[in-house]
Amino acid sequence: MAFRCSKGYEVLNRYAACPMSVAFVAITTIFRRLEAGWAELFAREYEEFYMLVTEAFAQDGAAAATGFGSGLEMLFLFAPLMVVWYFFLIRPQRAQMKKRQETLTAIRRGDQVVLGGGITGKVTKVIDDAEIEVEIAEGVKIRALRTYIAEVRVKGEPVKTETAS
Repeated sequence: MAFRCSKGYEVLNRYAACPMSVAFVAITTIFRRLEAGWAELFAREYEEFYMLVTEAFAQDGAAAATGFGSGLEMLFLFAPLMVVWYFFLIRPQRAQMKKRQETLTAIRRGDQVVLGGGITGKVTKVIDDAEIEVEIAEGVKIRALRTYIAEVRVKGEPVKTETAS
């Protein structure tokens, strides 16, 4: 039974309201037919596979008692994997984080730094453990958090202690 939607197209499905749903109905019909064909094909494949299984293997009930094996087998599988992950992923990342933290805490006046946004400048003042003052152009100073420093390029001169004369 054909109906017409608001656009004037002839629709084969009475629940359809536009050409898009006609395409949906056509596609689902095609996939249903393909699915039926695939199921038949796989059923034949399984029959051929089960013909190759010997009766002795099929009757071994002790081997098929547990689905995934014992917990000890799982441990033997995952323990080496965890060791590999530790040595190739976790340990190098911790070392890199430690080195970055040491670099950030060692920033002092006169260091050339690159901020997270790509702005380069010279550290003019260390305000506290979390903030520094960076001169990005002559006379232009900004305050930045240490965590936003991407790279320390050149180490500056040691801070001179001013003594009262």
